[in-house]
Amino acid sequence: MMTNRPAPIRLALWLLLLLIVMAFMHLALTWRRDSLLGAIYEEAGAGDNTMLAVALAHLVSLVWLSVLAGSYLVAATQITRRQGAARFWLAPVSLLLVCCSGLNVLDAVFARGSAPDDLAFAERVTQLTEQRMPDWHPLLHALLRGGVALGTLVVVVLLLLPSSGRYFRLRWG
Repeated sequence: MMTNRPAPIRLALWLLLLLIVMAFMHLALTWRRDSLLGAIYEEAGAGDNTMLAVALAHLVSLVWLSVLAGSYLVAATQITRRQGAARFWLAPVSLLLVCCSGLNVLDAVFARGSAPDDLAFAERVTQLTEQRMPDWHPLLHALLRGGVALGTLVVVVLLLLPSSGRYFRLRWG
């Protein structure tokens, strides 16, 4: 049964669907980037501690992005069922996303955990990265990361509009 939803709610639902797709694209891109970087570090002769840091950063990125995509799916389901909880728990998620996106927290953790003291090793990693990583990869990664953060903020703003509040207060009769 289709209900009459206000325009901000319809827009928020479409945007959430787009964010789900973007989150899965970001997940696939992160998987590819991290597996490439793992192979590059291994070929460059990284030690066990560095490889452990690379694997841990890879795991944290994948878990975070999977939880993010799942939270968007749950939010879309709650909105279609007129459960207003999505309006409130998406706000801290969006703030965390903006912080992670703006400050590149996950990338900083990745770089700090894998930065060796040996300058020759760092140069070898840079050289291998330039050879194997496509030129468009960092740009697309940054666009997806920033787009997901900005899109989440827009969804939160749309859900906090007064017409959206009336939608959540009305009950099916």
